Amino acid sequence: MSSINNGLAKIEISSIATDGGMGTTLERLGEVKEGTFKVNQAEGDKTEFKVEEHDDPIFIRQKKGTLAFEFEIHNPDAKTFKQVWGGTVDATSGKYTPPTNLFPIERSLKITPEFGYGFDVPRAQISARFSDAMGKDSLLGIIVTATVLKPTKDGLANFENPHYPTTP
Repeated sequence: MSSINNGLAKIEISSIATDGGMGTTLERLGEVKEGTFKVNQAEGDKTEFKVEEHDDPIFIRQKKGTLAFEFEIHNPDAKTFKQVWGGTVDATSGKYTPPTNLFPIERSLKITPEFGYGFDVPRAQISARFSDAMGKDSLLGIIVTATVLKPTKDGLANFENPHYPTTP
């Protein structure tokens, strides 16, 4: 039976579990600007091996492409900045201070749709940048890219697709 996948209920992020598996202390990563969530799956590399005697390949080596998600957080706050860049948040003032060098970080990621199949990613490289506009007709946001990486825990898939029940 087929399934309809529609809507985005939430995106959550967590430190990767100490054993290299899916993190369990998931926190919501702000609200996603409508129409910005994308699943980007590269086609991958294909190498054809041919011989002089035939035009058709005798063997094809296929490597899978990278899977990544891109979306814009529409209402980032100091907690969101820390989730995607590291750094610190002053508990009293709420001021965010980024780390000296902004490097991509690795986290677990859970993407929950309103209904249909979601994504549980034990290990993803998270990189983020500010959106390019801020004014009366636009909101400053953070554009996040989460690239799926091979988990460090043996026997674990790069991602799983849990199914969420359809709600009327």
